[in-house]
Amino acid sequence: MPNDVLLDQVDLRTPDVLIQQYIMGEEYSAEIIAYDGTMHCLGILAKHKAPPPCFVEVGHDYPAALPERSLQELASFAAGAVSALGIEFGPAHVEFVIADSGPVVIEVNPRLAGGMIPVMLSHALGTSILDMVINLYAGEIFAPPQARARAGAIRFRLADKAGRISVLPPGEYSLKAGNQAKPVLKITTRSMPTRRRRRVERRREPVARLSYTSSSPPRNAEHDA
Repeated sequence: MPNDVLLDQVDLRTPDVLIQQYIMGEEYSAEIIAYDGTMHCLGILAKHKAPPPCFVEVGHDYPAALPERSLQELASFAAGAVSALGIEFGPAHVEFVIADSGPVVIEVNPRLAGGMIPVMLSHALGTSILDMVINLYAGEIFAPPQARARAGAIRFRLADKAGRISVLPPGEYSLKAGNQAKPVLKITTRSMPTRRRRRVERRREPVARLSYTSSSPPRNAEHDA
């Protein structure tokens, strides 16, 4: 690929590039807590991406819409990747693609996920993921969160043109299921952190994520927007 194309598409600032195999398939992530020699998977999430060539993450779903057996197998796969790196304590974020040959690790990081995933996952699990990790490092005994019949989702609003970000008003909305009186889905929209309020050059940049929308409905809820 010519250097001018790379410079135009991804703002490459050096002619040095690392060529890696492109893995075709759907991408997922796993959130792991390693404690006392045991890997605890908090959940498997499906990832949504914008079109190539930059693949900006535009959303995450919890749990991933896969059979329960597949979720368990992927949790074991992710835990094995963390163990293979010798990580025995603390959070780990694992990203992988399910290719025709099976799951392929993309990255393993000894940290919590980014992309506001801990916020959404905290709502879905009914417990603060950040507090959980802080307590873990404070020496408290880790207790895995109990299974909860709620799902979670997060979506990012992308900039549709170049410009400078100023103010993004937050909002909160509720959706009802059929004739039910009480809302089953609560949607919260907030601006991204202040550090992201900078000039946006193109829609494909990660910084083009202007705000996020999170929700935590019951897993079996069907609703009309």
